[in-house]
Order: sequence, then C-alpha cells, then structure tokens
Amino acid sequence: GARPFFTRSNLLQCLRRLPEPSPSLARRPLSRTVVLSAGEIDVREGIGGALLAGYDETCREAVARTAREYLRGVDEISKEFGTQVLLMPVAPHAHRSEKNGKAVGRRARRRRTVDWNAAVGQICREMAKE
Repeated sequence: GARPFFTRSNLLQCLRRLPEPSPSLARRPLSRTVVLSAGEIDVREGIGGALLAGYDETCREAVARTAREYLRGVDEISKEFGTQVLLMPVAPHAHRSEKNGKAVGRRARRRRTVDWNAAVGQICREMAKE
C-alpha cells in the first residue's frame, strides 16, 4: 500500500469526517465524490531532484514511477471510503523572465509538471481498462 506520510494522514482524517451519504446514494459503490489536487508543490519542486541536472528519460521515469504510486494510493483510498476521486491536473510553473539565472530550473520544473500530468492521464486510462 501507499506509505503513510503527513499529507496522506491528513487526507484520511478529512475523509473520515465526511458526512455519510444519504440512504438513496448509499447503495451505490462510489456514493461520494471528492476532488483531489495532486501534490502540486511536490511535483514542481520535489520529483527528480539530482536528475534535473541532465533532464532526460531518467527524470521522466522517476515522475512516472511516482505518479503510478500516487494513483495506487488514491485507488486504495477510493475503495476504502467508497469515494469517487476526481483528480485535478497540476498547473505548470509560471513563465517568467529568462534574464535571471532561475530560468533553467523553471523550465525543468515546467517540463516535470507536464510529464506528471501526461503520466497521470496515461496511467488512469490504463487503470480504467483493468
């Protein structure tokens, strides 16, 4: 299963606090719906770390592995709570001036976010076929 960490623990507490569905909805397998935003800061700032120096397939692979584990955790939570989870894409890093030295890092974070959204979309399509 997904590794416990603060954000996941916080999400579980919030889901436990949701009101029970009405009797007419309770018969459905997924009787409640929540909207979840995939760790936007984690995606922009945290995935790939040292791999960004030579952004290549290795970083894309790290993003895809992380997305797959994230979605496994979301799927577990959905089943545990009988909750439909709608995932929002992660907004790419803003375009800013190329004049300072931060432009290379911003470009890499933007690419990583685009890769994350693409990986999540692809994995969700694969999971829907299962």
